[in-house]
Amino acid sequence: MIRMIEEIRAGAVVEAEEQEVSTLDACLEAVGSLDGSARSLISFSRDGLTLLVGGGGGGYVITVETSREIRNLLNGGESGQDESELTVGGQACEYP
Repeated sequence: MIRMIEEIRAGAVVEAEEQEVSTLDACLEAVGSLDGSARSLISFSRDGLTLLVGGGGGGYVITVETSREIRNLLNGGESGQDESELTVGGQACEYP
């Protein structure tokens, strides 16, 4: 099973919904619900590995954490842009 935590925001109020999912399709459906506003952060954990997906609306930042390292991957903005602005966890950030 995969532990999934979704943040859902209503203004300054955030609610974290936690559930166990068993399929990749359930994970992909949850990522598809990210809208970059009310829903802009979701995490998946299993066997000491955590995957965080932030953003929405076509722009995403992915973070993978293990006990030894953290890696990031950005998919956002248009080709040729120096920086991309994404909302992650309710906070607008610029990513190189």
